[in-house]
Amino acid sequence: MKPDIEKLTKTYLDNLEPTDKVQTIWDPAVRGFGVRLSPQGCMSFIMKYDHLGRQRWIVLGRYGEITLDQARKRVAQIRLELLTGSDPAQKRKEEREAPTMRELALRFLEEHVEVKRKPTTLRQYRDVVNRFIIPILGAKPVKEVEANDISKLHHRMRETPYQANRALAVLSKMLQLAEVWGFRPMKSNPCYLIEKFKERPKERYLSEPELSRLGEVLAQVEREKLVDVFVVAAIRLLIFTGARVSEILNLQWHHVDLNNGTLRLPDSKTGAKVIFLSVPAANVLKKMPKLVGSPWVIPSEEPENPWVNINKPWLKIRELAKLEGVRIHDLRHTFASMAVQSGLSLEMVGGLLGHSQASTTKRYSHLSNRFLSTENKKVGDKLAKALSTPKKKSKG
Repeated sequence: MKPDIEKLTKTYLDNLEPTDKVQTIWDPAVRGFGVRLSPQGCMSFIMKYDHLGRQRWIVLGRYGEITLDQARKRVAQIRLELLTGSDPAQKRKEEREAPTMRELALRFLEEHVEVKRKPTTLRQYRDVVNRFIIPILGAKPVKEVEANDISKLHHRMRETPYQANRALAVLSKMLQLAEVWGFRPMKSNPCYLIEKFKERPKERYLSEPELSRLGEVLAQVEREKLVDVFVVAAIRLLIFTGARVSEILNLQWHHVDLNNGTLRLPDSKTGAKVIFLSVPAANVLKKMPKLVGSPWVIPSEEPENPWVNINKPWLKIRELAKLEGVRIHDLRHTFASMAVQSGLSLEMVGGLLGHSQASTTKRYSHLSNRFLSTENKKVGDKLAKALSTPKKKSKG
């Protein structure tokens, strides 16, 4: 059907009425350009062209969302693309089908993190993905993500620098895999351009008076049965060993070697690990009841399963001991603090804690320096005293 005009005009389109069939009207002035009007009154600009012997169609946009002049300009741009040998219709199809950051994130969790990382890491990554990455970047095509997008997300999280840096690390790994999976050009990861925030240290060490209060409360809640006996034992083991919470909660009796004073873990955050037991730690294990049929040292109320999370009972204990803000993980820091103040080197402390990298133990270097300063003062006092002691004159 052809209009009885020299070219399509706004007036003509505004007066065009829908029928019970789809109408396609070509513009006499521009080859392959026209409009399509549905029976429901929806009018779209269209373009038809040949590419390598095949006929292609492109919907340029809805009338009202773009103007007639804008549609003609798009036709001119497509003609230029055709001259370079590219196929605009195929290009647009690929763009529509291009994976979004949400799709990349879900594949990243399923095919990479679930398979190659520990369950605790999976929970942490999933939390970052669901809370920050998908809500902010989820709809954006993977190949269109630029440094500015990453920078905005990172800056948006500036009030929580630790979380912001974790989100940056997760994004970096996601976009690295996007290159491997063919979603982005190689070496195009924009995360490397973003500088991390400085993180405020979270270490909290219990003082001797605080430890004394905690000891009294542990005895009280155990005596009065205010907290599960196995949870109390778990906290004591955390204090005496410096182990991670997951290492104690996932401990099984066949890992315990009281004869040699060790816990031999087949797996941990840093792989297989040996934890050395002090006499107080060994005594905790010796006094603990064993539930028949349960392999777990810290069984839950369902003996076939271990405790998964002891934060709730810890909050009760913390409140009774007046240790506001102290986290369970701070018991590990306290163990390290005591070890350093007892004269152990940072290397030895790292060995006791199971650190895989020396840099992780360096957070305790200020404690080591404080200990050395105190010991140095003692040495200095002894030397000064020796030098100032007058010698007795010999008789004769």
